[in-house]
Amino acid sequence: MRRLTARGQRITARLAELQGDAQKEFQLTLDPWGMRLLVALARRYGVRVYRYPRQRRSTLVVRAPERFVRETLLPQFNQMSATLYAHLTAVAERVIAQVIDADPSEAAEVDAAPAQLSLLPGPRKQ
Repeated sequence: MRRLTARGQRITARLAELQGDAQKEFQLTLDPWGMRLLVALARRYGVRVYRYPRQRRSTLVVRAPERFVRETLLPQFNQMSATLYAHLTAVAERVIAQVIDADPSEAAEVDAAPAQLSLLPGPRKQ
């Protein structure tokens, strides 16, 4: 088992204090990076995370004391998620600039609406 930092030990101790509280299920819908981060945090503190049959792959259920989830797990997840996405954005922008195109500007905005393109076979309407 991995050694926890002092902060990790405090959070684990807090979770142990709250184990007497009622366990509650929290259902979250996340993108793949958010899912990986939440699963890693949940596993770090021994919190159960799962999905029910036929639930979307983007859905996770966390079972833990409500106070722990609201006061500790979700704030920590939100903080780490912001850091993760800032890092991923910086990496993506750097890769795109170095490999594809160095111009970081947005697409130009034009006044005319595009012609509609029909992807269905058959006669076209004029």
